[in-house]
Amino acid sequence: GSEQLVFMMEADDPEIDELIANAQDAFFDVNYPRVVSLCEDVISRRPKESDAYELLFLAKFQGIPPQYEAAALVAQKWGAQCGVRLKQLSMFSQAAYLASNVSLLLEAATQLSLRKEEAALPDITLAAAMLCDFQQFERATEIAEAAKVPDESGLDVQELLRTLVLKAWIDLRSGRRREQAIDVLRGTLSTAEPGTEDELGLGLVFAMLVLDQIESEHPGVEDAGAILADAERRGLGNDENVVGARLLWQAAREQPLSRATFDAARAASYAPNALVRRRIQTQILTRTDVA
Repeated sequence: GSEQLVFMMEADDPEIDELIANAQDAFFDVNYPRVVSLCEDVISRRPKESDAYELLFLAKFQGIPPQYEAAALVAQKWGAQCGVRLKQLSMFSQAAYLASNVSLLLEAATQLSLRKEEAALPDITLAAAMLCDFQQFERATEIAEAAKVPDESGLDVQELLRTLVLKAWIDLRSGRRREQAIDVLRGTLSTAEPGTEDELGLGLVFAMLVLDQIESEHPGVEDAGAILADAERRGLGNDENVVGARLLWQAAREQPLSRATFDAARAASYAPNALVRRRIQTQILTRTDVA
């Protein structure tokens, strides 16, 4: 009885509700330091307040500069205190990846791989794809292969396609079924009806093909240019993943790096898929040869 009473008192605390409302306002005002202090205050009083962890995570993740490691630790604590859930694990895995913290990424990917709901498939395959950047090919393949897409899928077309594209990317990075993976990616582009590119999320497919060209043992910079031209022709010139891939392609060709490419990369660094975003950070924003 007394436990229930404590819960009732906790559940209906107008002061905490007001602190969370103020933190939300501060978040929309892009006042991240205020969000952090308000959320930390809430968590110190009510350690299982899920909304406070989410806002605190976002304030760290989107801060200027972003604090990815700190955000990953917030997401980890959020799961420990409030119970793991798909949204929290998705945030945890991406922050750990962007922080280049392999042990946290492995923890998040493993927790994601235990999710049985179909809605988790895009996040599970993204986590596996992210592991490939740290040469964790065996674990990545294991996680991706266990995440089977059912024949009668309830995922929307874009999520389904993203799952299949990321599985192909894992095969590309691990070098296991390279030709087959390229066929999957190119086949996705050739079978899409003209005019459906945007709603299908095909920008990510073009981006993956460009990254593969830039990062393969024999970089095909001209081939990457042709892939980008094809993306433009199909109306995806402004897709955030295509924009990111184009910046990476330009940066790979520029010695020294032009100020225009550097500034555009800084402006684009929040938007794209995590795989593209981390490359913008590590391959462009860390360069010191800016003209």
